[in-house]
Amino acid sequence: MEQIISLKQYEQLLKGTRKQYGRLHTNCFMLAPETERVIEQGRLYFEETDQGLLFFVDEKRYYQVYFHISPDVKKLQMIPKKKPVLIRIIYMQGGKSHLQNKIDKLIAEAGFSLLDSTTQVYTVAKDNLVVMGAMYERMENLLKEYGMRLVVAGEEHLDEILKLRDSEPELKMFHIPFHTREEELQIIREGGYACVVDHSNSICAARKTERMMGSLYSPWFCVKSEYKDKYGLGIVMTGFEMKYACEHDLPRVYGWIANDNVRSWNYHKRLGVICSGKVADEWVLQENRG
Repeated sequence: MEQIISLKQYEQLLKGTRKQYGRLHTNCFMLAPETERVIEQGRLYFEETDQGLLFFVDEKRYYQVYFHISPDVKKLQMIPKKKPVLIRIIYMQGGKSHLQNKIDKLIAEAGFSLLDSTTQVYTVAKDNLVVMGAMYERMENLLKEYGMRLVVAGEEHLDEILKLRDSEPELKMFHIPFHTREEELQIIREGGYACVVDHSNSICAARKTERMMGSLYSPWFCVKSEYKDKYGLGIVMTGFEMKYACEHDLPRVYGWIANDNVRSWNYHKRLGVICSGKVADEWVLQENRG
């Protein structure tokens, strides 16, 4: 892999590849600010493949790959890496095109395994509060009886939150993109982390939210093992999300649910989630141990 050192270099590579092969098929959903961010942090690399380019974002525990390849590509060539490699492909629900099925086949032939398939869902925050508001309040009051309370996380909570997140077996590392410590602290300052604490201020559960393009995204939620399926922590956290979205004029709250996670689907259907129409397949190539 060769490191990308500037946005201009990145754009020139794409321009040259388009000139050589014409219109390119891609799974890249990074916008220009995100591309600049990973370049400035020294985390973007590239490799040539058959009739195209592969860009690797180093997420520290894994690489995420964005391809730009000709529809006529015959093979996805990739040099083995020393950590897992993720290819995430987002498409519209209801069936894949012939080209999308062809790309899936090439990815599988390159040694990748289909790890997960997820569906994007959203909730209209104000509608959810109308339907569920009284329940959220009841659960918050119940938490107080157990000596727990919901708080917006401060900087003093960050290390404990990250430790809880990284020890949560239901959270796949591929769903946790890398942020520098300063970036994590900035998310804290913006109110992006909330947690439930007990009487000794120890964290029982935590949730991260992000404001993106006029909506609120919820990338993950985790609960200490001894509190799982108890006390309604998830319900209280969801109420916090909906209130936060309304207070900041963010009409929709988005997230992704694994297609085979029946428990999560049942829970979120009660909250009135709506499918956005987007589905994602996550392909993983395990690290080279040679």
